[in-house]
Amino acid sequence: MNHGIAALDKFDGLDNRKVIIDCFRRMGSKFPEWQAAQVRAQWLQWLVSRESVTFGGVTLAVTPCSPEEAYALFLQVTANLGVPILEAVEALEEAVR
Repeated sequence: MNHGIAALDKFDGLDNRKVIIDCFRRMGSKFPEWQAAQVRAQWLQWLVSRESVTFGGVTLAVTPCSPEEAYALFLQVTANLGVPILEAVEALEEAVR
């Protein structure tokens, strides 16, 4: 399965970016922004933990973030941690349904 930077290059496009950012905007939209930021962080933490990533015994931790920050983190997770981007997008869309 494609993942990493090569898959991201193929996937990257204005429409795809809009879809992902829109999902992060909708995520937790029923809550005040500070709570929505926590919901986004929890989901991204789940995505990171799928790979059980540690660096020198330190686990990555995601802090509350805006939709735009969540998008940037999403790209880093899919490009650098080996999370397949298409699977990640499907999981994101499922999470906001």
